Amino acid sequence: MSSSSANLTTVAPATNVLQSNNDVFKTVYGAFLSCFAFASLLLTIIVIVAMFRSGQLKTKGATIYVLAVWSLFNSAFELSILSFYVGPQILAKTTYPDAKRNGPINQQMALILQASIISATIFQAAIGLNRFLAYGANKILFKRRTHNIVAICIIMLSYGLSYIPFYVLPCCKYNNFF
Repeated sequence: MSSSSANLTTVAPATNVLQSNNDVFKTVYGAFLSCFAFASLLLTIIVIVAMFRSGQLKTKGATIYVLAVWSLFNSAFELSILSFYVGPQILAKTTYPDAKRNGPINQQMALILQASIISATIFQAAIGLNRFLAYGANKILFKRRTHNIVAICIIMLSYGLSYIPFYVLPCCKYNNFF
């Protein structure tokens, strides 16, 4: 075997051009994510304030809006994580406050973000079911207290379900998350 055939099978090292393109992409993506998440957060806060000021959530108001406001609070929480934690980390190309990508704070923030995504999905299903059943079972099932209990159960269930992907699924384990 000649030395020329050995050179044909070696892989060329990565160039600085590829690395600089990756850095530019991360900077643009981090800025894009932070800006749009922050704009969405401001709009969500405006909607929440409008719901409270309109009187829709008073004790004599319609209970159909209670789950919607819980969902809006969940969305605001999720957007806060994206705009103030995930986006700036990508933009600055850092894992701060942890020294490595799978540090304990990053793991917990990832778990909280996953739980808020799961709870958003469950809230949408609960709101749809609420609106579907509101015609026949309004007096029995859909009182204000029942809505609040359902919302708290959804949040607790979503935090429980968020542990499954990180510890069971091979694609989402903590060492491969970021």
